[in-house]
Amino acid sequence: MTKEQPLSEKLRALVSEGGGRGLTLNRLLERTGAGGHHLLVILLALPFTTPIPLPGLSTVLGAVILFLAGRAALGLPLWLPLFLGGKSIPADRQQGILNASLKLLKWLEKLAKPRYSTWVGSRGGILFHHFLILVLASLLLLPLPIPFSNTLPAYGIILITASLLESDGALIWLGDLVALLAICYVAGILVGGAEFSGRIWTALHALRPQ
Repeated sequence: MTKEQPLSEKLRALVSEGGGRGLTLNRLLERTGAGGHHLLVILLALPFTTPIPLPGLSTVLGAVILFLAGRAALGLPLWLPLFLGGKSIPADRQQGILNASLKLLKWLEKLAKPRYSTWVGSRGGILFHHFLILVLASLLLLPLPIPFSNTLPAYGIILITASLLESDGALIWLGDLVALLAICYVAGILVGGAEFSGRIWTALHALRPQ
């Protein structure tokens, strides 16, 4: 999605160049240059674009997205601790990740483009949307075995990240809308679950011998 070379092509070159070996998250950050952390955030959100919840995986990947978004919001150098960013991605999984990622990245490359960028490109807009990504990543951390509890936050993260990368002030509104839906959906699950638990507790208490 960068002007000199699309991120999809950078990703393809990295996998080919590594020959299936030595590809780590930190290497992706280093070699993709400008927009590299955006690419990584999109890749990390990719497994959650299906309605099937992934409680264990969402906690780990959500934590990585949270870490990157936090550093980006604070203007700090983008890197991951070695226990996260230094581990090589298994060679037999790299091609699968590449194939799945290329489809989404090429779609985003056609959809996202610089337009109406005053708000999204401003310091306030960047800070607000990185904070929104932090909130959505926090939702991924919740181990909720409920359909779409991971999907909506993931699509919100992907759309907002692509919009920030391309300074797309039109697409960002779609990302904001999906983010709002995700927050309301998960909040509804949590509130509903608490209410249901309260009713069960009341019913059990009523059964106790007087």
